[in-house]
Amino acid sequence: MLVTLLMATTLLQYQSQHGVRLVTPVAVLINSVTVGSTGGLLIAYFYTKARERAVSLAVEHVELQRERERLEILNRMLSHDIRNDMSVVLGWIDFLAESATAEQRQLVERIHTASEHVVELTDLATEYVSVVVDEDSMATKPVDLVETLRIELETCRDVYPDSEFILRTDLESVYIEANELLNSVFRNVLNNAVQHNDSDAPQVDVTATQRGDTVRIEIADNGPGVPDSRKDTFFQKDELGFESVGTGLGLYLVNALVSEYGGSVWIEDNEPTGAIVVVELVRSPADRAPSTPNPGHLRERV
Repeated sequence: MLVTLLMATTLLQYQSQHGVRLVTPVAVLINSVTVGSTGGLLIAYFYTKARERAVSLAVEHVELQRERERLEILNRMLSHDIRNDMSVVLGWIDFLAESATAEQRQLVERIHTASEHVVELTDLATEYVSVVVDEDSMATKPVDLVETLRIELETCRDVYPDSEFILRTDLESVYIEANELLNSVFRNVLNNAVQHNDSDAPQVDVTATQRGDTVRIEIADNGPGVPDSRKDTFFQKDELGFESVGTGLGLYLVNALVSEYGGSVWIEDNEPTGAIVVVELVRSPADRAPSTPNPGHLRERV
């Protein structure tokens, strides 16, 4: 109101000095009061709304902090208490297997498999909670993709001796923007390729190729494949594999991590049968170990 009155006074002085009459003092006063009060009401309205929003955000922040604390407690329970207890259970199962009869050994093996599944789920849950709770856990750095694939494939060969795992690439090493959780991406995809494979001789072929600033990793299996109706939802939180007894958390974690790395993941059909999980990741700008192509065909690594 004071600003509009000042402007009106200047106008009246101009009229008086130049002998013109554009507006009357009463009109100027009414206009100043109207415009000034309206502006004041608008300012008060938006200020009040801003204050309400600030209070609402503060309450949400407190609630989120409480949820983070609860998740941290759950994470400690999963990674320490439950996993330690399951380690004891697995130890006793191995002890019982030594003196079990042939018939009893089958039951012991079933119990052992179920117990290992519990351990696997706790590991997945721990990794997922770490992503949700710890903001620093998603800080990225250059990670050697080829070395990561090699380590995970060696582990899979030990866990699934009846399955064949092949790495085909012409890259000696290539660095991408990721972190330690990159292992979880390929571990979950490789495990899924074998666990839901109904072939008599499960085979998983992993191909890594560089395409400019990105690296494309194709993980192909000879299993039953994925129907077109499920391809778009394959990595969603509640999605389960065929005949699955799991939670679907592993594949959801894959999608979450790849997205955090600035990459993408999707499903394609394999020929003549099976599925191909395609993971595309961004090459690190700080890649100080340039890849050395091998002329000719892709080299097979055993």
